[in-house]
Amino acid sequence: MSTALPTSLSNFSSAIDCLDPSGTNWIIFQYCFTIAVKQKKVWGQFDGSNQKHTAKNDATNTEKIEHKKLLAAWQEQEDMALYLLTQKLPDSIFVKYMHKETVADVWSTLVLEFTKKSMIMKLNLHSEFMALHYKKGANLCIEFD
Repeated sequence: MSTALPTSLSNFSSAIDCLDPSGTNWIIFQYCFTIAVKQKKVWGQFDGSNQKHTAKNDATNTEKIEHKKLLAAWQEQEDMALYLLTQKLPDSIFVKYMHKETVADVWSTLVLEFTKKSMIMKLNLHSEFMALHYKKGANLCIEFD
């Protein structure tokens, strides 16, 4: 018997398009994805503000128990964040980054790569536009179709 995703996760899955490997939808993907993961309360995993708890060497038993609880809570958030991210990345992209230690590492690398791709696409479009010339007597309707 299959179980349906909780409404909130199924809404997430249908609300955001997957990232296109070419990066053509990066700007809108980044914006919508950021809003969605903030709503899911796991943005701290992406921006690195929710750091993995580290234990003290000389911790008492009570501190060790507390550390285990904090670590488990962090891991649960990390797993949810990674799950949400993998739902929206093509396998070809995720495979490049799955060796990273944290979601924050994966996300920062993705942002860097796809921001560069977006800038290159913007420059190419600008160059193509600047290369357009109106020829006297030409039908502009045909030119732009």
